Amino acid sequence: MSVLHDGDTKHRGGSDADLAAWYTSWGKGLAMAETGTYGYVAVAGSVRAIDGTVSLPSISFANNLTTGFYRVGAGQVGFASAGVLSLTFGAGGLVQGAAAATSLILAGHVTGGVAAQRDVVIQTGNAANPQVLVTRVTFGSNAAEAAITFANSNLVGMKLGANMDANSNGITSVSTLSKVGTSELACAINTSYHVLAGGLAGVAGDGVRITLYGTAQGAIGLLLSTPDAVGGDAERFRIAQNVATAAMTWANLYHVGMKYGLNGTATGAWTMDGATSGVVTMTVSAVAGTWTMTLPAAVGTAGFQLTDSNGAGLCTWTAAASLRELKNINGVLNPQDALSKILAVPVSRFHFKEGMGTGDTDTEYVGVMADEAPWAMHYGGGVLNPINAFGYTVGAIQALYEEVVGLRTELEALKR
Repeated sequence: MSVLHDGDTKHRGGSDADLAAWYTSWGKGLAMAETGTYGYVAVAGSVRAIDGTVSLPSISFANNLTTGFYRVGAGQVGFASAGVLSLTFGAGGLVQGAAAATSLILAGHVTGGVAAQRDVVIQTGNAANPQVLVTRVTFGSNAAEAAITFANSNLVGMKLGANMDANSNGITSVSTLSKVGTSELACAINTSYHVLAGGLAGVAGDGVRITLYGTAQGAIGLLLSTPDAVGGDAERFRIAQNVATAAMTWANLYHVGMKYGLNGTATGAWTMDGATSGVVTMTVSAVAGTWTMTLPAAVGTAGFQLTDSNGAGLCTWTAAASLRELKNINGVLNPQDALSKILAVPVSRFHFKEGMGTGDTDTEYVGVMADEAPWAMHYGGGVLNPINAFGYTVGAIQALYEEVVGLRTELEALKR
């Protein structure tokens, strides 16, 4: 059976064949027909419905009145699902939900009980022909954590609303973060700072922290901290900023080894500035040799000397020991023996060889040789022993004095 309305308040009845013929000839009006268990409505012109609401869409279904289409606002058509806005179609594109806070989900279809892969792909036209689409971004599927792949695309900027290890507004589970060319990670204003965290952000003792401060933050420019022994954070070093020469401060830190200079390239030097003035530099010879100096375990007594006692760089504090009470007396030196030894040793004029002795190769020195005056040496016979040299000199003077006294006595006797 068919019911026809021709737009001129005329109602007509007839068969389905009559409806089809009438609709074709008139091209306007409303026609309703029923064929078997199915019905249809044919309209020549536009169909206008009421706006509807999200809970009662204007175009819905007999068995589900809360699901269908309705007018959201000017130029916007919404699709409601069980009384909830799911999609909004408008001039600005397709938006899911009441706000763009949730995700648009495209699920893979199921074949034989197995979900087929269905990636989400974003394509735009290329530069040569806007009609030819090029893949820009691909979101993978069928994985616990989907991969996002950028192709033919340049990521100009990304803004994060929280720390980079948060579970929202952040980047998580990234094993490798690489870049191509020169890039810069900067704060929007110089009163901010960046924290690079080796563990969870804001959790003390969870990993290494490197903090980069803006100039307006104050005197600290860079700060490094690592977990301490009790689950907290311990500052290790900081570098100052806003000064011509930045100071580096070490705290809660010790060095196992530190090397200055590079063999074959530069001689090492250790420079220390006075708080008000002056500079002290400790360095080594360009031909430094290879050896180790070991300092004593404690500070020495006033007047003691720092001495290499065994020739292997093991330093000890040695007393000058000029007092008799500090010595084991073995006897008295024969002044004539002292004079004989002094008279027997040759006195030479010489220059030190390059890198030897005092290091002064220009000055002409006058003195005795260690191998020619072993009695005046110590520490293996290679270093002048000032105590012996002075003692033998005193002995020789005493011997000469004895001779002078004898000669004076003989002279007085001849005068009588």
